[in-house]
Amino acid sequence: MFDNFTSIPSIFSTTRITTLLDLTEEIKAFQPPGAREIFITATFKNDKQPMSDIYHIWHEAAESAHKRAPSLQPSITFQAVTANVIRRFARNGSNALGIKPGDGNLILMDLAWSWAANDTEAEVDVIATVQKIVVDSVVPATSRGLNHRYIYQNYAYISQPVFDSYGPENKARLPEIQEKYDPDKVFVGLQPGYFKLRP
Repeated sequence: MFDNFTSIPSIFSTTRITTLLDLTEEIKAFQPPGAREIFITATFKNDKQPMSDIYHIWHEAAESAHKRAPSLQPSITFQAVTANVIRRFARNGSNALGIKPGDGNLILMDLAWSWAANDTEAEVDVIATVQKIVVDSVVPATSRGLNHRYIYQNYAYISQPVFDSYGPENKARLPEIQEKYDPDKVFVGLQPGYFKLRP
């Protein structure tokens, strides 16, 4: 059933039937200790134009940044969120993300850049660069009506307004839900870092 994908030429492949533990160990090998990493994201309506624009913006910025920080490993991923999947979000009522089937097929952009932990100069440069890539990508997409407000929390940078991206109605509901199910803020206290509605 995967012939359409496995027949695509590749430099190497680790595709196989295996265990989750084995896959976890494989991923671990690509994330050695002693590295720093940043994630940042944006969402667009599915169209080849923003993806093409973003790739060229990313490629130019990555090449320039790599010259200044040789340990840098920049990556970009496009992940589809289809209208069919979005319809299933609301199968049992509604979803808190503010995404509707009428939004059509969406594309999540994920920038995941890593660099040597001892390269302190690279850190400032990398953070500024990935933030600029997002801004430079959103502007042309917005002018074409292809930007989407949603920010995927798992790929978001700490400065990105994740809860705002759910829309005002959903954002207003979240504290009410928190108060109902976690009035003592147990989860907030036990979960270090990450995105919180309020302290």
